[in-house]
Amino acid sequence: MHLCQHIVARDLDGENRLVYNTLTGAVDILPTHFFKDQTLNLDKIEPIKTPLQKRGYLFSSKTDENLLLKSMVRSYLPSQENKVINFMICPTYSCNLACPYCFEESVKDNHSSLKEKDFDKLIRAILSISKQNQQAKKAIILFGGEPLLPNCKQVVEKVLKLALKLNFPVGIITNGTTLDIYRELLLKYHEAVRMIQVTIDGPQKIHDSRRYYKGGRGSFNKIMGNLSLLIDDGFNIALRVNVDQNNLDSILALSRLFKSLNWHKNKNVFIHLARVSSHNKKTPSCHLISEDKLITFIKEKSKTYPELKMFDLTKAKKVLGHITSVFGDSKKLNSPSFYSCEANYGGFYLFGADGFIYACPEAMGKKDMAIGEFSPQYRLFEDKISLWQGRTILSNKQCSLCNVGPLCGGGCTYEVILNNNRINPSTCKEVKEAINNYLDKTAKEWLKKKEVAKV
Repeated sequence: MHLCQHIVARDLDGENRLVYNTLTGAVDILPTHFFKDQTLNLDKIEPIKTPLQKRGYLFSSKTDENLLLKSMVRSYLPSQENKVINFMICPTYSCNLACPYCFEESVKDNHSSLKEKDFDKLIRAILSISKQNQQAKKAIILFGGEPLLPNCKQVVEKVLKLALKLNFPVGIITNGTTLDIYRELLLKYHEAVRMIQVTIDGPQKIHDSRRYYKGGRGSFNKIMGNLSLLIDDGFNIALRVNVDQNNLDSILALSRLFKSLNWHKNKNVFIHLARVSSHNKKTPSCHLISEDKLITFIKEKSKTYPELKMFDLTKAKKVLGHITSVFGDSKKLNSPSFYSCEANYGGFYLFGADGFIYACPEAMGKKDMAIGEFSPQYRLFEDKISLWQGRTILSNKQCSLCNVGPLCGGGCTYEVILNNNRINPSTCKEVKEAINNYLDKTAKEWLKKKEVAKV
């Protein structure tokens, strides 16, 4: 018999252990005498061999486990008809804010803007990629820098016209400071605009300490006023809150602010939390918050302050999405993560203001990481594309054998490329710590859950 390599075991009470199969999603409680150290002891599990086989802890051979893994990876990669290709267009790399945690350090001093003469070239590139993926759904996302700066209006209107013509829904990721300037234009193309995402990082004092103009002036009042206008206009608004150690304690006050405005009950307003991350490892780790801490913080505080339940945590659960959904802490069952993001199945093309095409917003402006160009001519760099597309946990032996590989998807591709195509050991450590901490913190609850089998 072959013991599954994708098992996490955590002590519950000294007599029992919680066993989590990250490949199949099975969770069970087993007495500690079936273990040797942290691993199931093949010499002692004969009495429970049949149920362990049924639940994917035991295989006839290592080959059988590998076949199941490969089959699951294939089945979870989107098919052409289920795939969504996002065309992210950056009219400019410039921004009017100076947020200290912004990941766009490579373009913060780059004031490139998309020239109108290059727009036709951009359209040809989008049409060419679309033709190669005819069955896939497509969408356009406006991004920056800040895509809604006043001097970008002509290009933005061209994008909205193109979206209407191609019947591609449009998302706009904006800091929200100029929405009043763009209101008339957005109303004109209302049917094309599927979503507008704006970040509010806390009540005024907290937000203004994190998201301020380059001169230091706070942006809270301007953004909140603009949001009120756009919400009244009936636009779908995604309110994003970027969370780290510096604003975690202000989340409750922010929820009360949104509640006072009745935004949490507005069907057109989606409110969610996202962790501040640092794939380039340049943001001090002491400011960052781990997945397990954020999720358990909201979960525990929500028992006393139910208004915190207005915050969707999907985007905060990069690694823990599958675990939390297995135990009913999510609205739907999340699949394992056999790949890192949309870029791994060709679902993302970013058209930079510099004429290059990138596979990821964090790679934007780093020309050596470009996967193609649309100006002066359209061409894709197949050698660079191969670093992103098709990458799964099977692409790296270390990841395919790792017991938490089906949860992290092989790690952030951008970070791996930055690290000379090697997995960063510190990232692996952080992932495993988040999983173990979450399991340990919720172990007592899980002992009481009926759906957890006690073999």
